[in-house]
Amino acid sequence: MNKKDWDEMSFQEWGKIFPPFRPLNFDLIILDKIVSRLDRSHTLRKIAVLGSTPELRDIVGHRVLLDHGLEVKVVDQSKKMYCQMNQLRSFQSNESFVQSDWINFFSKQRSSLDLIIGDLTLRVLENDYLNRFIRAARLSLVSSGYLLLRVHFKQSQKKVFKSIQSIFYAYEHSLLSIEKASSILFFLFSSLIEDKTEAVVLASRLEIFKNGINSKSHRLLIEYFINRYSHMPFVFYERSEEEINCLFKKTFKHVIKIDSPCQFIKTSILLQQKL
Repeated sequence: MNKKDWDEMSFQEWGKIFPPFRPLNFDLIILDKIVSRLDRSHTLRKIAVLGSTPELRDIVGHRVLLDHGLEVKVVDQSKKMYCQMNQLRSFQSNESFVQSDWINFFSKQRSSLDLIIGDLTLRVLENDYLNRFIRAARLSLVSSGYLLLRVHFKQSQKKVFKSIQSIFYAYEHSLLSIEKASSILFFLFSSLIEDKTEAVVLASRLEIFKNGINSKSHRLLIEYFINRYSHMPFVFYERSEEEINCLFKKTFKHVIKIDSPCQFIKTSILLQQKL
């Protein structure tokens, strides 16, 4: 996703997006516990936050309040997005903003970062960039430094369609609001592809959901979904758990994997340590 895409998105739009596109409360609790534990056991001195996600900046910001020697850099291509996300933070903390793509940033941080943290970072990186990203991230970390990510794993189409049916049912029986149901559909949508290397361009494919929908409530949900998300400038790259594990196995050691309690989508918290 490029700088122009992020610049086109306002903080009002981001504030209307629900989990799992944004972290669940469960995810935030786990992330906070991991960062706190790493800080206690390894004395974190320099942390890079990938992207302007306000929830991650709050988690790291709590550590800054406890340790004024901790240096935090928020790395984003869009300064506009960074400034807008400030309005969604729970509190303000001492951090510095670096306007850069992540690989260029890493190249200037050789063996200096204790922790890199990101939310759904891998999902917006095309394959060639992702391989270079992992190598560059490793080189930017201190010996035994950590990479902490929330990741989404691609599932089979059978599981995806089953989840979509469950969302329709939950919405029809008032178990999910139309906003939350459409947000989860938005997340699931990008798994409906045949080619594992294919980028999913949301705006060009939304109409497939209209086909074969006869239920009035279902069509209402789909129409809301299309109107709500068709203009958003997102491109996603879907990968299975096996593919992601394979990407990391030569350069990082797996430390922690905790699955999020979402019945519709498979997301996990991954903590990897530099080899």
